[in-house]
Amino acid sequence: MQNDDSQKTIRDWYQSYATSEARDVFIIPPKSIGKAYKKSSFLLELYIDIERYEERTTVDENGDVGVSDKGRKRKGGGRTSRVPLNKRTRSTTTTILQTTFLPDSATNISAIKVQHVDQVQFRQTICKIQPGTGTPSLSEVGTTETGIIDRDTLPLAAHERGKTKDVFGFTIKDEEFVAKKLVNIGEDSEDITTEKAAKLLVADLVHLKRMAYFAKVFFSLAGRLGVEMAEFQVSDAFLIKVYNFGDPRTNSDVVVADADESDHEPVLESVYLVEPKRTSMSVIKFTGTLGQVHMSGQLLSTIMAFAHFVLENTACKYMFADIQGSYDKNGLLVLFDPMTHTPSQSSGLGDHGLAGIRDFIESHQCNSICSALKLASVSALESTLDALPLNDD
Repeated sequence: MQNDDSQKTIRDWYQSYATSEARDVFIIPPKSIGKAYKKSSFLLELYIDIERYEERTTVDENGDVGVSDKGRKRKGGGRTSRVPLNKRTRSTTTTILQTTFLPDSATNISAIKVQHVDQVQFRQTICKIQPGTGTPSLSEVGTTETGIIDRDTLPLAAHERGKTKDVFGFTIKDEEFVAKKLVNIGEDSEDITTEKAAKLLVADLVHLKRMAYFAKVFFSLAGRLGVEMAEFQVSDAFLIKVYNFGDPRTNSDVVVADADESDHEPVLESVYLVEPKRTSMSVIKFTGTLGQVHMSGQLLSTIMAFAHFVLENTACKYMFADIQGSYDKNGLLVLFDPMTHTPSQSSGLGDHGLAGIRDFIESHQCNSICSALKLASVSALESTLDALPLNDD
């Protein structure tokens, strides 16, 4: 900028830099404009030092803004009576500002909340799905790990809490997860033994891993056919079995894995289904255990086409129900906690067998994604279901 710019008006300042001679030197356009910039208009960003501006600026009796005598000497030494900018007459219009900010006070600054946690020693159970057959392969990792689990459940809204599981915060090496413990299976909750809970949570783990497998095949088919659809993913998950190794030498500062476990038969204390913690816990329901949610949009069409695809791919021997999800920090929908229906009604909680599968087929209406993927017709699904043997596993 030039040395005398500080005394120019904004108009004069702009015109001095916008002349054809000065533009190439002082006004640098974006490269995307190219040679067309000489005929273009530009948006200028102006940053003002408020204190210096008010010091140099006055408003006369007519409301005109000008430069004060302190900011610029007048020719001939004459002075004009002016009113400082900060002394101008207040508007008669009353405006009351609103805010949600709460100033510091004894009512909103309380003592530090103590978060009650327990250190636990556990082993992971992981699941892999065999391509083609969908057969699950389960294995327990032999290494014992240490984690921190909350004693209190996460503070979720009523519609965000599941009916069968309590959700706890869980940390492994500073990485945050949620740990889900089975507490209700529709019967007397006191009858849920650790072994029974482990069996049912293993089934939930298999559901998630199968859903992830089918989602991969589903999106692969859409890619080959060039079908556009909404994106989603399936929550990663693993099972943890919390053990008590009964080692009197162990305390909170010692990792059990460093002790000699061969002399101490571990006792299984509890089992949790563990998933990565998502930013949003708000749940979106697409289908129930029975029936479908009535809404519109590409996302719902994608989920309904996915459920249709799985039913066709398994020849009506396996379908997902109670499909729900929430969004992660990147705004991507993550599906979790699905239930399933199978002809043998043996896939876990919420399995309504043939009745559940038939309910979906009878209520399903193929959408544009179903058609674009060339999925089997509803009548073909009905015929396939009717042909299944009653004792088919």
